[in-house]
Amino acid sequence: MSGPLPDRIDMQVELPRQSIPSSSTKGMSSAQAREIVCDAAARQSRRYARHGIQWNSQLQGPLLRKYAKLPSDAEMLLQDVYDQLGLSFRAHDRILKISRTIADLAGRESIRAEDVAEAISYRCLDQAN
Repeated sequence: MSGPLPDRIDMQVELPRQSIPSSSTKGMSSAQAREIVCDAAARQSRRYARHGIQWNSQLQGPLLRKYAKLPSDAEMLLQDVYDQLGLSFRAHDRILKISRTIADLAGRESIRAEDVAEAISYRCLDQAN
């Protein structure tokens, strides 16, 4: 994809074709996944209740900077990727929001560099083409 459209897409994930699971395949059940997602949603709802928003995707400006504050190693990673790939401000902010969500899904209040790296991977598929 080229042009402004990819900048309007929050995440792009490329998944390989899955094989049929065997009876010995262990993984997360749908109920477990649902619990993790519900916990993250509740965490976001509590965090933003006084601001009149509910989701990380609604963060903007000062609220985004407050609630998606990065440690120095994560900030340097994002700055390097921003410079190397020529990302827009919108893409930068979406990476912050996705990083915040990844930390919430992991049950953490703080964003880590690994969360930023994962968020970058979801944003940059269009850069590879």
